[in-house]
Amino acid sequence: MKIPVPDLISYFRFPKMRIHSILLCVLAFAFCTIQGFGQEEGWVSPDGPAVVMNQDPTGYVQQVSVLIQTEVDEEDEGELVAPQSDIDTEKSSDSDVVVNTEKAKNEKPTEKPVEKPKRTLSPELVKLREQITEILATNAKKRPLELQKDSPASVIAYCFAYGADTQVIQVLQTQQQPGRQPQVASRTPVFAIGALCWNYPSGGKTLLRADGKNIIAKVGPGLQRKPGALLAMLAMSSVAESYEVRVGDVIGSIADLIQAEKAACSADADMSLALIGLSFYCDVEEEWTNEFGEKWSIPKMVDAELLHPADQGTSNITDQLLGLACAVRRFESEGIELTGPMLVAKNWLERGTNNDPSFEKFALSVQNEQGLWHPRFFLFKGSTTNPWDSLYSSGHIFRFLAFSLSEEKLTDPLVVRSAKALADLISNPKVANTPATTERQVEALATALHALAIYNERLGD
Repeated sequence: MKIPVPDLISYFRFPKMRIHSILLCVLAFAFCTIQGFGQEEGWVSPDGPAVVMNQDPTGYVQQVSVLIQTEVDEEDEGELVAPQSDIDTEKSSDSDVVVNTEKAKNEKPTEKPVEKPKRTLSPELVKLREQITEILATNAKKRPLELQKDSPASVIAYCFAYGADTQVIQVLQTQQQPGRQPQVASRTPVFAIGALCWNYPSGGKTLLRADGKNIIAKVGPGLQRKPGALLAMLAMSSVAESYEVRVGDVIGSIADLIQAEKAACSADADMSLALIGLSFYCDVEEEWTNEFGEKWSIPKMVDAELLHPADQGTSNITDQLLGLACAVRRFESEGIELTGPMLVAKNWLERGTNNDPSFEKFALSVQNEQGLWHPRFFLFKGSTTNPWDSLYSSGHIFRFLAFSLSEEKLTDPLVVRSAKALADLISNPKVANTPATTERQVEALATALHALAIYNERLGD
């Protein structure tokens, strides 16, 4: 079922570009039907995704293999206790979710607020936005990915940051003919989302498989780091569900990936990233059946995530927080009153409870003196001498805050301090002059860039 793009997705668009009209002959090959993004002028090959035109391949800096130490020099201030969801595990049930959903259906949507005047930014914030814009532009060109070297996981990570505009280099080796001089291999930039969805081998691995019914994104080292990562990225890039997906001779669309994630819903599974994708693609009132015949919906997924504590010392916690925030924001964008697990999620994220602060407030309270976060996320308050470890945790935490915080809180001094600290960390010579060589480093940088892109976009709204 096709649905209007909710307002929350506008937070992810960076940069906003015009949509180019495409000739009918090119549409026959149907490469890129993307909502909210246009394309650079390009051509579509029947053998692969659109090639980026008007680019100088020699202008890209080739990544160099450099080993970086990952030992953490921690300055701990004692283990911290994060807020807990106050949902009642015994009283929560499928029937509760259905009742709450039905109640939301029958109630009249609240009137949309009058559009507020454009925010006037202080000179400090204007300068910060300029810094972030420069960082995003510089890193888009400075750190190219190559299909021959970089895994699908790394490509997905960068697509989170740059969406439909993400490019990846395809190196084509030419065969040397006897008696002729060796020819230099061509380096052609192609659109990364197209390469992923057409199942191009990346780093020697292919991301997708077909099981006879669905097209499924594989999970594992070098692939998706957890279920739903590809769909979450596509949602944050505003890719239409009609966008073409290929696995060998099997041709489908994003709708097949959506169906696969619906079928995989399980109370025992980590559905944090799948919740991001399904919150975008599914209707808020939609119900579906998983592979075991169980009824599921967005509120039921939220309920399951609230009952499934995430490791607060890893990115699992920020994945969960971001997934919950996406679901809450989607319901709010539809003008639906939050009840049941949706209301519990909002309180947990934004308002807090009688016994605990909100997770937004808690996250800001455990910043270190630099405005960043400990490599063990919410378990400790401190710092490290390894900039990559700090970039990894700080990027994930600030991405959640940049998306979840209200408009008024975006200019809070603690939030501004974190944005500036994260931008400075990316520009730190230890990061800026050292190519990201491991998947974790690529994810650290890409997530931090994505966080700054969201923050920069929301400040400009």
